[in-house]
Amino acid sequence: MTFNDGWVVANVPGQNRSAKPSSLVNSGDKRHARGQLTRELILSKAERLYSEFGISAVSLRDIATAAGQKNNAAVHYHFGGKDNLVKEIVLYRIESIKMSAKEVFPKLLHGKNSPQVVDYVSAFVLPFESIIQGENFYLPFLSRYISEAGGMSSLMEAAASSGLDDLKIGLGKALPDYPQSTIDERWEIFGVSVIHSLAMYQTAQRAGTLMAPLDHLLDDLVRYHTAGLMAPLSSVRKLPRTAGKPSAPARATKVRATRTSKPGTVGPTA
Repeated sequence: MTFNDGWVVANVPGQNRSAKPSSLVNSGDKRHARGQLTRELILSKAERLYSEFGISAVSLRDIATAAGQKNNAAVHYHFGGKDNLVKEIVLYRIESIKMSAKEVFPKLLHGKNSPQVVDYVSAFVLPFESIIQGENFYLPFLSRYISEAGGMSSLMEAAASSGLDDLKIGLGKALPDYPQSTIDERWEIFGVSVIHSLAMYQTAQRAGTLMAPLDHLLDDLVRYHTAGLMAPLSSVRKLPRTAGKPSAPARATKVRATRTSKPGTVGPTA
């Protein structure tokens, strides 16, 4: 490849092919860089607005205005619509979280034959520490997202490349005596509770009102949810209830209580 009078010329054997002037190439690179900066600005502004007001309450016009875009169609141009914008925000910081997880998990497994429940919980919780300490609103946004979009299943669908599926599968292997329905239920409770808790920590961290050092809070969060995931299976089966009518024993008790009560008293008298 050579430069000739401002043109980039590709040296291909048997072929003399000219490309665009190098000045035009540089201009294209600059436009791409500006477009990328605009895209990231829209993501960060949308993340904050959604975290503060809720996803359903914020319009694309609001986001374009917050990002300083004179053209209200800028969000549509870069993201194609609200659904895709929301998904892109979910994925926006996933790569950095995955990188942290890759550093954390080998340390957790040091000296162990196989991962335990606490290792999978830690691998989910601890990589968010850098997010909590960063200048972003990612966790409050995720908290809003799982509340409005339908819990952990919606988050896992949006963040299919995040590795969350692998953690859930690993958790199931660490709890081999638990039915898959229980794993599914507890994973949902675990994930939703952790995201909401981490969002609370990030908000408190920004306000300077954390109740304890962050590493202590994260350690306690890991212990708490490890115990919850490993809780014994319930052996009690609840009887189905008839909607709108109390059971026969309950009706009988109510009748006896009414007959033995004196006027002005509640319940049976001694």
